[in-house]
Amino acid sequence: MKMMHMSWIAIPVLNTLYQVFLKYGAVRLESTPTGFGWLDAALASPWILAAILTEILGFFIWMNILSELDLSKAFPLTGAGYVLIVASGWLAFGEPVAALQIIGSGLILSGVWLIAGAGGEAQEDISRTAGTAPPTNTKGDTMTVQQAENRRRFGMSMLVDYVLKRALSRIVTRGSLEVVTASGRVLAFGDRSGMPVRVRFTDNRAQWAFLIDADLRLGELYMDGRFIVERGSLYDFVALILREAQNQTHPFVARLIDDIRTRSRIFRQRNLPGRSKRNVAHHYDLDGGLYGLFLDADRQYSCAYFEYPGQSLEDAQRAKKKHLAAKLLIEPGNKILDIGCGWGGLARHLAQHAPGGNVLGVTLSEEQFDYASKRRPSVAGLNAAEVGFALKDYRSLEGRFDRIVSVGMFEHVGRSSYREFFRKCASLLDEDGVMVLHTIGCSATPGFTTPWLDKYIFPGGYIPSLSEIVPEIEAAGLVITDVEILRLHYAWTLASWRERFMARRAEAAALYDERFCLMWEYYLSTAEAAFRYEDLVVFQIQISKRNDIVPVTRDYLVDGTSDVRSRSGTTG
Repeated sequence: MKMMHMSWIAIPVLNTLYQVFLKYGAVRLESTPTGFGWLDAALASPWILAAILTEILGFFIWMNILSELDLSKAFPLTGAGYVLIVASGWLAFGEPVAALQIIGSGLILSGVWLIAGAGGEAQEDISRTAGTAPPTNTKGDTMTVQQAENRRRFGMSMLVDYVLKRALSRIVTRGSLEVVTASGRVLAFGDRSGMPVRVRFTDNRAQWAFLIDADLRLGELYMDGRFIVERGSLYDFVALILREAQNQTHPFVARLIDDIRTRSRIFRQRNLPGRSKRNVAHHYDLDGGLYGLFLDADRQYSCAYFEYPGQSLEDAQRAKKKHLAAKLLIEPGNKILDIGCGWGGLARHLAQHAPGGNVLGVTLSEEQFDYASKRRPSVAGLNAAEVGFALKDYRSLEGRFDRIVSVGMFEHVGRSSYREFFRKCASLLDEDGVMVLHTIGCSATPGFTTPWLDKYIFPGGYIPSLSEIVPEIEAAGLVITDVEILRLHYAWTLASWRERFMARRAEAAALYDERFCLMWEYYLSTAEAAFRYEDLVVFQIQISKRNDIVPVTRDYLVDGTSDVRSRSGTTG
């Protein structure tokens, strides 16, 4: 009943927000000529889109309220919205409030109070006379309160099952998927080919949550045990859905939510130094033993470089480091900066190619800094450059470096800080220097961070498109000398991580708990599927200050990699 009171309160609030958003949108469209141009402008307005989304949310909440309350009691209670509208007009737009409006608002609230009280008295009368006038169905037969409740729930279950079936039928045309709904119905999708997958929802609300906002709610439902995989694995389910959804148009509500998230991303990703440190700590300062469960021995927590299918994770990570070293064109005596150095593996690898020089790795993670600082150099690195680590924000660095590398860190910079990042790199890079940026990217147009990932795994993170990166590099006075796009390499990397994590899941549960393990499984599974079937890739961007710094063909990458291999031996 408490939840019902909260749901009822939401209706006048949402109705008020709906009107306020429309007002803001209308004011901004005032100078737009009527016609199709006006309609296009309206549909592109974030205020109008917010109003539509608010109205849709209110619809679903109102349906839930009507399933619990009599219409004659529920609808009059929404009259409180008139009072909120008057107050909002005064607060948001400076509209004058007359004395009669204040008196009328008081009368409305009094009426709402009286109606609510009358409903309570009626309920008491029913309780006192229980059994004398039981409810009836359409045939005139008497029904108990429990029977009436069962009929209501049956109707709601039929509705949500129908909507779920319609939604998934449009997506899943291949494969074999069975969905057991909260009511016990089994819905089948696909052509029954391939490995069968069977999942189950435990309650109707879980199904609605999945339908309205799967990007956020599916992960939460899985963590809370309200979405259960009964046959196959979570990865099998997510991969099937993403594979089948590639050529499908998302439902209107989903597209509306996505559009609002895309338009608002610039305001939510202002990663100032303090916030950046908190974001990093959220993920990278977890117990170090967790990462030891699934990463390679060098703790490379970024996309590996697979030289051939089936290559081991350890070999592919070594190949990644060699590939980066070749692109950096490291020379003896070079001063090298690793921005976002992680546990220090790449910094120590690069040091082997710069005798007489030095390598500085910086990180905001206290856990990573402690591990990297205490780590002993390999035998092959005894004559390498001096290696040091600092617990610093890149924005606080001074001096000049011959080579700069950043692997898996740019995703945490934040969209609104790109120009600051590249301008700082430009000030740190020597005039004859070379920089390589290795970052997850989006091969499509700019989008938004998956809300579940932003909330539970990488707060403040953002995956950029190339069109968002290139202008900022150019604005900083830097020159792009090479771009390589690694496509399926991260899917293979994540597959290895997921397999290793699941094999040692009990150890992860001992470090944290079962809900954490479900969260981590969801993270690894959805990431792997996204790199296989969606538009996620990895960009390796080589940057300098002039176009004559690096060779004009890519032959040096092959030669350089071979040279790196001969000098690095078998060490990681």
